[in-house]
Amino acid sequence: MREYLKALSEIDGVSGREERVADFIAERAKPYAASIERDVLKNLFILKKGARTPERPIVFAASMDEWGFVADEAKDSGAINLSYVDGMDPKAVIGKRFRVAGGEARGIISVVSQHLTGKSGTDKVPELRDLTLDVGAKNKDGGKAVVKPGDGIVYDYPFTEFGEGFYRGKAVDARLGCAILLRLIEEADPAYDIQFIFTASSRIEHRGAEVAARRIDPGIVIVAAAAAAGDVPPQKKVERSCAVGKGVVLGLKEYGTIYSRELRTHIEALAAKNGIATQTRSGMRGESDAGQLHHYASGAKVAGIGAPVRYVGTGNPIVHKDDVEAAYRLAKVCAEEELRWQG
Repeated sequence: MREYLKALSEIDGVSGREERVADFIAERAKPYAASIERDVLKNLFILKKGARTPERPIVFAASMDEWGFVADEAKDSGAINLSYVDGMDPKAVIGKRFRVAGGEARGIISVVSQHLTGKSGTDKVPELRDLTLDVGAKNKDGGKAVVKPGDGIVYDYPFTEFGEGFYRGKAVDARLGCAILLRLIEEADPAYDIQFIFTASSRIEHRGAEVAARRIDPGIVIVAAAAAAGDVPPQKKVERSCAVGKGVVLGLKEYGTIYSRELRTHIEALAAKNGIATQTRSGMRGESDAGQLHHYASGAKVAGIGAPVRYVGTGNPIVHKDDVEAAYRLAKVCAEEELRWQG
């Protein structure tokens, strides 16, 4: 999985600007696909033929967009005003390095020094709308020369391996599901035709998934995604959700949907049969495209397969290679098993 995760993590693509990600996936999938299509919202649909055709489409889904900003006008100082992608935490972006998507221009987001504000100035975290990107420009003209309104702004942290088998990279969390699905397209021998959907704009109210669900009208959906792990201090045990190194994450529900009990139970049984460790995500943690894929069109049975990821949305998310491999193995088993549970 390292190759897939590294390549996809380092491609730039905030919400509404996912073309580079979709182009990469489509090119790699071309030799294995029966069809490759896109829609007006930039969702990518890849059909891989299997041994049989199901009565209603079987879908494996993952989102393509990463956390970041869209550039607005430059200020008189040369700093760039920003519009943020929903779900970002201002604490996670302060002091971080950023880059103009697809380019070389770089900058930082930070706050006025405590030397000027005093200790009282550090008590409140700024609102995201008040943050700007400093690209090293002296004035407004200098800022406009570097960054154009509408440019995507992404974290500037490359993929790397560190510690005892961990991967780190700016979009490791956002593209984990894409990496699993792309490898499935290349390697799996599915029991049924599978419609792979790589959704756009998932961080803008999951609008890509809603349009995709209406177009495909799936009967079964398996969503591959990162699962936010809170297994680090100072999180209380009740808030930890899931833990790195403990296996594939199978949730019960999330904001927007309750997973199909029958489908989740079947996946859990497949994992046990194949010696794949799983863990249950506690609480109603996080939100993926599952809700929209679940209840739009005619409705579908939905479940999620995830790998636990620390520091989601911070530009430096980390995941353990064993968890990523286990998530892929379970997804592959689900793709290749006879689907007696589909009715």
